[in-house]
Amino acid sequence: MGPFDKLAVDPTHLNGEPYLRGTRLSVSRVVWLSDQSLSWEALIEDFPELDDVAIRQAYEYAQANDQAIRSAA
Repeated sequence: MGPFDKLAVDPTHLNGEPYLRGTRLSVSRVVWLSDQSLSWEALIEDFPELDDVAIRQAYEYAQANDQAIRSAA
């Protein structure tokens, strides 16, 4: 598995925005929600398809790709 195996990019899904596999949650949305003081535990409670690894990968992907995540949500 690669460093971002929990993530995917598909031009037919979420307008091609990077997202977490098996969800309709974009990387930018997950990071934005967490930045709004929603803890990882609360994210996982609200979105049980997520786990710590997926959230961490979303952050790492956003950082590595310098995404403008604050304006995307």
